[in-house]
Amino acid sequence: MLIVMIVAARRVIQRFNVLQTFASTISMGSFVTVSSLVSQLMFLLLAAMPTLVMRAGRSRMGEIS
Repeated sequence: MLIVMIVAARRVIQRFNVLQTFASTISMGSFVTVSSLVSQLMFLLLAAMPTLVMRAGRSRMGEIS
């Protein structure tokens, strides 16, 4: 899937004659929309959830004993 995404991105850049600078190519992606930012934030929260749950569990264990 990653290979298909890379090939498709390269073809789009070539077809529309986009300058290959960081500013011009990053604006083509959906990273700068509100829904995308919320989605990325939720993904990071999901990735951090095991650590957050473990820390919360440790603090509650101290309260019980």
